[in-house]
Amino acid sequence: MKHEGPGVEDGQLDSLVRTRIRALRVAQGWSLEELAGRANLSQSSLSRIENGRRRL
Repeated sequence: MKHEGPGVEDGQLDSLVRTRIRALRVAQGWSLEELAGRANLSQSSLSRIENGRRRL
């Protein structure tokens, strides 16, 4: 899928979102378990998202 706008490719967007999710989680002082619970995800799913092993 292509995004309209100033040259953001899917892979770049995924990477940006993954990085931002982790940065915000760490800034809040939340563990993977805590954010996963708040987001209604399993801890392993959130970990895979943050580490790029699961597409967004």
